[in-house]
Amino acid sequence: CEPAYASFAGPSLIITIPLTNEQSEHYKNFSHCMEVHKEGIVLAWQARFFENKIIIGVAGTKSFYGDKQPNKEEAFAKHNNLIQLNMINEIIPDCLSLAFGYDTKGKTLSAEEMATLEESGTARRWVGRRACAYDGFITVGPLYRHNQQVCNARCTTHLGSGGVSFGPASVVMSRSSGQNTDDLFVEKILKYADTRRVAN
Repeated sequence: CEPAYASFAGPSLIITIPLTNEQSEHYKNFSHCMEVHKEGIVLAWQARFFENKIIIGVAGTKSFYGDKQPNKEEAFAKHNNLIQLNMINEIIPDCLSLAFGYDTKGKTLSAEEMATLEESGTARRWVGRRACAYDGFITVGPLYRHNQQVCNARCTTHLGSGGVSFGPASVVMSRSSGQNTDDLFVEKILKYADTRRVAN
């Protein structure tokens, strides 16, 4: 229920690289996940072998965007997708070399190369607004859409990292589908951390 201006714009990128039988044999046990930190950037990805393909999914480089719905053709999204592509190339260039058909190790990939991957269907880019859970105070409880509870989703942030006093309520929500508790202290935390709260 946070207002639109509290959202982040978050671009993500999926790269699907078809493999030959010989390449599939080489990469059959490939499974890689990583969080990469650079100045002003925190990026996370998962990469794995699946059905004779290497699939790399990456997200991060988020930014405040106000109440505007971002578009993947805007400079913001293109720039950040290119940052994501180059950060992948710094860590697993052998995979991107397969996608491009030439050695990309040590190379800074260009916007034209990003476009080539997208045009071939190897890369899919996405950008959208993501709800913002504010740092410093937990958000705990069911998730809602148009004031209707989503039956199979809930939010449990700061499981312990918000301080020892938040721990009991976070544990209750992460282990239970409801908020029923006889603990008055937990009830108080759940009241102030309710996902339905609205920023003033």
